[in-house]
Amino acid sequence: MIDPVSQTLYLVAATNESGTNVQRLPRAEPADRHEPSNSGSRSRQLSPGTGDGGTTVTFDPLFQNQRPGLVLTSDGGVVIGWASHCDVPQRPITAG
Repeated sequence: MIDPVSQTLYLVAATNESGTNVQRLPRAEPADRHEPSNSGSRSRQLSPGTGDGGTTVTFDPLFQNQRPGLVLTSDGGVVIGWASHCDVPQRPITAG
């Protein structure tokens, strides 16, 4: 996505850094194709919820993946939609 006012390019990048899966939101200036320092905040957080029977849901960059396009808010924020990717059962599945 390109911010039409600042001409800044935003994208989601999924990488593996020293054995840790990470997803970042880097930005670049298309005119000179450089990435500003401190660009690309790292994604990993806990949210209240009941996923897997617990009281929090953990965003895991290995299993969650950015799916829809990015959205630029009126105050300059960026909204990212996420979904699961290659779900793997956490418990053994047994035939009943």
